[in-house]
Formats: sequence, C-alpha cells, structure tokens
Amino acid sequence: MVDWSYEFSEFTATEKPDDKWRRKEPKFITTDPTNPQVFYLSGRYQGKASVMQFTKKQGNMQWWTSFNQLTYIQSIIEVPGNSIFYGCGDYDVNDAFGTAITTTAYTAGIFKMDNDGSVKWMMTISGTNPVSSAANQDRCFGVTVDNANTGTLTALLQVKMKEVRSSTYNPGNYYDTVLM
Repeated sequence: MVDWSYEFSEFTATEKPDDKWRRKEPKFITTDPTNPQVFYLSGRYQGKASVMQFTKKQGNMQWWTSFNQLTYIQSIIEVPGNSIFYGCGDYDVNDAFGTAITTTAYTAGIFKMDNDGSVKWMMTISGTNPVSSAANQDRCFGVTVDNANTGTLTALLQVKMKEVRSSTYNPGNYYDTVLM
C-alpha cells in the first residue's frame, strides 16, 4: 500500500528538455531531529544541488532550496537536537555546457542551513591543479559536526591542489585527501 507519491517533472515550457533538466539524482533522505513530522530529500534536481523538506503524512513539499554554486551533494548531517544541518559536495564548473564534451572541473562546497530552508552560509574550496593545463578537481565527500556544543565542523576533501602538494614532492596531477 502506498500512502502518497510525489512526481518530479522533467521540465516546464520555459526550460529546455536537455540533460541538465532531465537529471534527477537523489542522494539522501534524512529526518529532522526536532520535528518528527517532516523529512528532507537532498540531491541534484534541475541541474543544481538541492535540499527539500516534505511532510511525512501527506508528502507535501514545504520548501525547496537549490545552490547556484553546488552541482552535487555528497554528504549531509543534522545537528542532533538542533534545527541546523550541514552538507557538502561539489560544483562542476563546466556543467552548464549541457551535453557538450568538456573537461570536468570541480570546486568543493560546504554549506550550513536551518530546517526552514534558509542558507546560513556557503563556502567553496578550490586550489590550482599542480599541472596547470589540467582541470581543477576539488571535491567534498563528507562532513560531520561535533555535537558537544563546540560546533566544530570536519570536512573530508579530495583535492588536486598545488597549495597542498608541494612543488618539490611529486607535484603531478594526483589526488590528495584532506581532512579539515
């Protein structure tokens, strides 16, 4: 028995029916630690990283927040007993080119939101690929927060940055892992 369902439309009359609009990449369903009547769906919708709040009982969307400088959400975490959550992912700077063959170039992004859909802050993290002719490849794959009232945020990054990889130690086009 299905209590309710929600349909995401492909595009509207003003949106082009291309891959940017067709791609729907759900990632996470999370509950609200302060409101048991709602849940959040995060992922990529209409070409942008998005977070949506739905009611559990009726399946009504309450709000939808999308990020202009974030294409994918790779991780999301709620602060226990609080109305705040954090997320991270990456922005494919060439994604706006649609179906054209381009080199994927990523910038990492981290954000903080309230459970009402308002974004408190968002930051991007990007360095320069050690091989200057190669695309930047900085991505965020995880976040966690210390819930012992210190508010310490930890992020897991995969980067290709000359700022991280010293020019004297194998400065090639390699990935590094940064825990910050």
